[in-house]
Amino acid sequence: LKTLSGFQDADILELLRPSLQTGLIQKIEIAPRRLTARRLSVPKKPTTRRRRSTVEKVEKDASIELSIFQDVDHAFSFVHDRIHESFYKQMNEDSRIFLHHRIGTLLKQHKPDQANLQKQNLFDVARHLNIGSPLITSLEGLIDLIQVNHIASKEAFHSAAFTQSEAFAESALKAINEIHTKIEPSFQYDQMFELQMLLTESKYLLQKFEETEEELERAREIAGQDKPNLITVLRMYVSLHNNLGQYSKAIKFGYEAFEILGAP
Repeated sequence: LKTLSGFQDADILELLRPSLQTGLIQKIEIAPRRLTARRLSVPKKPTTRRRRSTVEKVEKDASIELSIFQDVDHAFSFVHDRIHESFYKQMNEDSRIFLHHRIGTLLKQHKPDQANLQKQNLFDVARHLNIGSPLITSLEGLIDLIQVNHIASKEAFHSAAFTQSEAFAESALKAINEIHTKIEPSFQYDQMFELQMLLTESKYLLQKFEETEEELERAREIAGQDKPNLITVLRMYVSLHNNLGQYSKAIKFGYEAFEILGAP
């Protein structure tokens, strides 16, 4: 809330007080994916009348100890998923797209250096921007969307979160296809091939074998005559057909790879 609204601590406390009092939200020690607010704190000795008044309300009306707001390493979550879903379902589609786009953009601006984004923060930024992608129309914005999803897909893959890796790679490839005529061919090729293989391997590890073969065909088209990338695709074909017990096909692709390598 503080990041999105720019409110001061006292204002945030005032916003949270009714929800805490009625039990809609609760303090948690480790933040889950859905947060109502993060890293809220108030001075131990409020210096303004407004802050003293707010803290007194929190303690008196909601019977909440001030210490709950003094620890910056906690967060707040909805008490139950259904409460979150209920609020979310009341929004129309345009409002959802606008809100997700705004949240993703502000979170990205808050941590503009992708290398310094924590893994979960990176995933959150990618998810929000993907839902809000209909509002991303500039070339710069779409390239940034590709980069965020690319990094998120790799992080998810290395964490064995293959469903997430698949989704992020698909979002990045969709964005590339929208602007392929406006970007450098080398950027398009390098990004597309790596993303295509991330998508393919994610589907393979999720045991979506029919889809894996379809994605391998696309990967081979992208690889073209690039020998290292073509070998990567053929090795994947061998693994797929071996796993399916289709050994003659695996041998066929293996021989093709040897021919490309110039093996006798």
